[in-house]
Amino acid sequence: MAKILTPVIGKSKIVNIVANNSYYIMINQFLGFMIVKGGFAILSILTPRFKNFDFYLFKTDIWYIYLPKGLDCFKIIYLFAGIVIPIVIGQCIQYLNNRFKKIEGV
Repeated sequence: MAKILTPVIGKSKIVNIVANNSYYIMINQFLGFMIVKGGFAILSILTPRFKNFDFYLFKTDIWYIYLPKGLDCFKIIYLFAGIVIPIVIGQCIQYLNNRFKKIEGV
């Protein structure tokens, strides 16, 4: 992907980060979505906002996304979490892998 985009947008640090962590994004994107949904679930319990959050669908349907007042603009939160959280996980895994290699002397 980065090879295709490089001529169009140049060498972008953000594109390289996404390209270098595409495996982690594919594997962990639903974790990011679930964290966002979990945040909405907690807020619906603690505050009077988000009272129409559907706990049944939250527990039973992986494809359920909660959009407050049905506003599509909230999908950007899911997109952001579905990319950033897996990248953070990937960076942590790579850091730990490098640390263990130093400990083992490999």
